[in-house]
Amino acid sequence: MFIVVWLRTLLWPTPTTFESNISAPEATIGRACIWVFLGNLLTYWLAFLMNMIISDISTEFITQYWKTLLWSALVFVPLISFLGVVVLIVGTGVAQMLARLFGGLGTYTKLIYALATFVAPLSILRIVLDDALHLQGASILLWIYGCILTVIAFKSLHRFGWKPALALGIPLASIFAVPLPVFIVVGITMLSIFGPTISRMLNLSK
Repeated sequence: MFIVVWLRTLLWPTPTTFESNISAPEATIGRACIWVFLGNLLTYWLAFLMNMIISDISTEFITQYWKTLLWSALVFVPLISFLGVVVLIVGTGVAQMLARLFGGLGTYTKLIYALATFVAPLSILRIVLDDALHLQGASILLWIYGCILTVIAFKSLHRFGWKPALALGIPLASIFAVPLPVFIVVGITMLSIFGPTISRMLNLSK
């Protein structure tokens, strides 16, 4: 049961816990991606709902733009959630390659599953504590805890010392902590700035 795995990881984040999680038959890349996708989906849906409540949107607005709101909830939010899975896959892949260079012994499958056991529930907790309950500093505390869990995961899976685990864990946790819309805005901005230059370079290379 995923709730048991999530709670065990969040409440008892020891090397033994991570080793027990990744040794289970269900410790697969597919399950990790599903967890993160559903975690993102619930997170963004809750954020969408909280923003509507906080903004005090009128009934007239909802009646007039219900198709746009429905499209956002059923199409845009799942798309953003899927892109969050892509960030997990790519970020974990880069971290796994670097871990191998440091002499790590773990596999990609085990690493992405270990990360998913706390990335998914922490994203849900963040929106509940920060947006719903308005607890100041909740996001920062959860980011710090996410960094700690990531470092422990690297240390457990790759049989690292603390220095390489810290060097790899904190940057990876920072990537996961950044809301995905920020990546999209940055990506669009970078494309608008460097897109024409890249296009000219590609044309010249033909």
